[in-house]
Amino acid sequence: MRTTVLVYLLMVLLVAAAAAAGAQEAAVPVAGETASEAELPLAPIEVARDGNYAVIDGEPTLLVWARGVQSPEDVAAYARAGFTVLYVSLSPGDEESLAQAQALIDAARPPALPFVIGIDTEAALFDQERRRIVEMEPLSQDYRDQVAQVVDAVVARFGDEPHLIGWVLEGLSLIHISEPTRPY
Repeated sequence: MRTTVLVYLLMVLLVAAAAAAGAQEAAVPVAGETASEAELPLAPIEVARDGNYAVIDGEPTLLVWARGVQSPEDVAAYARAGFTVLYVSLSPGDEESLAQAQALIDAARPPALPFVIGIDTEAALFDQERRRIVEMEPLSQDYRDQVAQVVDAVVARFGDEPHLIGWVLEGLSLIHISEPTRPY
């Protein structure tokens, strides 16, 4: 019985993904089409929450993303595959990572693909030579200052992007959390 339910659930998800991919494909510009030929929204995306649903520009939207898009040229194929949100991962102290993130965000504009930014928080704990500069301790003023500095820098750079719908804090591993854990 359990296997049957799982198979039916998988079939429903595959049909929904295929339908979403068809709808997305119609909205994604064809290779070689310029940005002026594509319909570009002039206003920021409006995001709301209705229970457990995300509502983007008035439409209930299933937020589907995958990590790993590295090339701006892959963004249109990513959207055609049925992903509804671009996941942009970045390391705050690495200019190459920040430039790559900006290139992905720029590539998401023609298909009007909303995106979330994943911030590598582990990178904020270390300097360029991978020496720890602060312990992950919530009661430590040094830790709070470092977190504020990282968040401020990323928000200042990307916070006004009109299709940004959220932030993800990556890399919080128990190995980096100082004892005691009581303050958490």
